[in-house]
Formats: sequence, C-alpha cells, structure tokens
Amino acid sequence: MPGERPHLLAASVPPERLVPALVRNMAHTAGGRVAYCVREPTGLAVVAAWPESVGTQRIPDDVVAREPVGGNGLVLLAAPRRWGAAEREALRETAGWLGVAARLGTARDDRDRARARVHALRAEVTTAREKLAQVRDIERRRLVRSITATTLRDLDGVRRRLRDAELARARDALDDLLESFRTVVRGVYPAMLPDRGPREALEELAATLPRPVRFRGDPGRSSWPAESGLYHAVAASLTLLAGTRDTVGKVPVVVDFGRDGATRVRVTAPAGRLSQVELRSALTHDAERLEALGGTMECVVRRGWAVVALRFADRPETAATPAWPLAH
Repeated sequence: MPGERPHLLAASVPPERLVPALVRNMAHTAGGRVAYCVREPTGLAVVAAWPESVGTQRIPDDVVAREPVGGNGLVLLAAPRRWGAAEREALRETAGWLGVAARLGTARDDRDRARARVHALRAEVTTAREKLAQVRDIERRRLVRSITATTLRDLDGVRRRLRDAELARARDALDDLLESFRTVVRGVYPAMLPDRGPREALEELAATLPRPVRFRGDPGRSSWPAESGLYHAVAASLTLLAGTRDTVGKVPVVVDFGRDGATRVRVTAPAGRLSQVELRSALTHDAERLEALGGTMECVVRRGWAVVALRFADRPETAATPAWPLAH
C-alpha cells in the first residue's frame, strides 16, 4: 500500500524511531526494497532497510535509484513496482528527512556526552571541595599546633627566668620566642613570594635551616595558586630534609627547578636514618594538600638518598602526570 508523505511521518514518529519508519514508508510508497546506508572505508554499511532482510544481505544489484543523504549517507531503491514522478519526489523527501534524523542523532549524542561531562565535572567539583576542606582542616590543626607549642614552650622558659631573676636570659628567651613566631608567620604567608617568586622565598626559608641548601634552575613566575601551593610543598620537604643536623649535615640539600608546561621541583638530600615509609608519612598531609590544588608529589628513598619530586600545573584542571623521574 502507498506510504505517507515523509514530512507527515516525521511529525508523528518519535525521533529515535524516525529512520526505520522513513525507510519502511519509502518501501511501501514504491513497492520495492529500500536500504539507507552510510559510506565507510570498507564500503557501504546498512543503517536501516525494508524488508529487514535486506540489511543482512549485500547491497542488491538491481538498484534503480540512489539518492544522497546529508551526513555521508545514501538511500538505495531496488525492484520498485511503482516508479514515477511521485515516487521520485518521495525518495528525495525521504533522503532529506533522513539527513535531518542523522543530524538529530548527532545532536542527541552530543547532548548525552555533554550531560555525562556535566555529571563528571560536578563529581570532580564535589571531590575537590572535599579535598580543599580537608586541606583547610590540616592547615588549621598544623597552625594551632605550631603556635601552641611555641607559646607553651617558650613562654614557660621566659616565666622561669623571670622568676629566677635571670633578666638577661629572659631577654634572650623573648628574642627566641619572637623568632619562633616569625618562623610560623613565614610558613603561613612568605612575604617575598608575591613580589620575588618561589625561588627567592624558598632561599629565605633555607637560610634559617641548619643544613645548607643549594638551588639550581629557575621555576619562573606563574599563577598565585600554583606558586603558593608549590612553595608550601617544597618548604615542607626542606624543613624535613634540611631541618636537622646529623652525620651528613655538611652535605647540602639540592633543589632543582624545571618547566615543561608545568613547574617541576626535585629535592634531593642524604636520607640518613630516614626510611621511605617515614618520608612519605611525614609529607602525607603536604602531598594531599598539593594534590587537592592540582599537583603531584612522589617520595622515594633509594641507595641512601631521599628524593621528593613535585609537579604543579598552572591550570589545576590539567590532568596530573607522573612527577620528575625519581632516580638520583
């Protein structure tokens, strides 16, 4: 029986069923076999056909009409019982609506991918907020611990010396107390960082440590989040690896800077009695903070050397890649 006009069919059939409905309708209109195909490197691939068995066979040899479809497609009509001006017009209209259906399918796929991307980004934002909340909690506890320890220890010494009338030693104790608070404040906000960059701010910190520190390379300047996050991660590594004197106290800690689309830092020092587990445990909170800000930290102790490798991209959304090679 004759089929409907393609535009009437498009108005009444759900979009997801429009392609097979248009192909079947054209087969009924011409009384023949119809296949809607797309071109692939290996040839024509059947998307929809009527009768459906056409789709399981090779493209028939007795095709009497071919009509191109937008989007690299083709409608084939074989063995029609009716083939006149009305059927030719119906074939052209069918090809046009098949092109519309193909574009709708592409748009629907794009929408589904965009929706999945939105859900993934929302999940990433939620995870990032949770990590940042964890970082804030870590920093809050660290600062409270530092200030409390400094206050209780040093003020107790000042109080004892005042009680014993050791005024000169009390002044020395007050000077030590002020220096301790300056150290805590530098750890919260290094004054040189905004103006002079991370290297000079780290050099200022290194000057207060008991073990010598040698800097090589230049990280350059980048965004404030990148510089601040990287500074605090490197500062924690230096405080751990250069903060005490031991049998290898004269061997300097080496800090190497580099860039390859992201800022990379490698801190190398004699491990002494520090194991890899202890190194990673001591820097766990700093590694979590750096990761929450979009960077990576890797810690290795190998052949008597401790290596901390850090990477921080200027754009936090950039996917993290493995940090600097850890071999010394």
